[in-house]
Amino acid sequence: MSIAEILATGPFPQTSSTGGVGWRSLVAQSVSYPGAQRSCAQTSLSQAQVTGMYAAPVQLVPAPGAGLLIVPVAATINYVGGSAAFGVGSGGAIQIQWGNTNHAGGTNAMSATLAAASLTGGVTNNISVLSGSPAGGTVTSAGAINQGLYLTNATGAFTNAGAGATLSIMVDYLIISCA
Repeated sequence: MSIAEILATGPFPQTSSTGGVGWRSLVAQSVSYPGAQRSCAQTSLSQAQVTGMYAAPVQLVPAPGAGLLIVPVAATINYVGGSAAFGVGSGGAIQIQWGNTNHAGGTNAMSATLAAASLTGGVTNNISVLSGSPAGGTVTSAGAINQGLYLTNATGAFTNAGAGATLSIMVDYLIISCA
């Protein structure tokens, strides 16, 4: 079964909500959420985008429009090593966030960030899966409504990898009305 087929069969198990909006509960019940549009977006990043995403976050899903919210269900990050891994430089944790605030300054849209070592740990291939649901289960409306999803990282830029390294991100998400 391909990754796309696995993601399409969701929803993925979530931990219980800690109050607020009940975000994790919403994601766990996403198949039957009234009026939700479910989609999947895949983005392949160039080496320049990976090394530049600290200063210029890479758009994964465009803003949905006024009064609409992207609710990520899961994200699959597929790193295929080249002749060398991305260099640490001062690159830090990788984050999928609402909005294009640089330096991982936006609201994290996933359950966690991804360690920089997933890109710097070697030349071998690796796949990481993050579940949707911001840490704490609650997000402010202004930080998420009508905001696209972007990939960025904290601390500083990664340095170039050897030839052939690729990074692709697949995001499974819902669009819901918040009006």
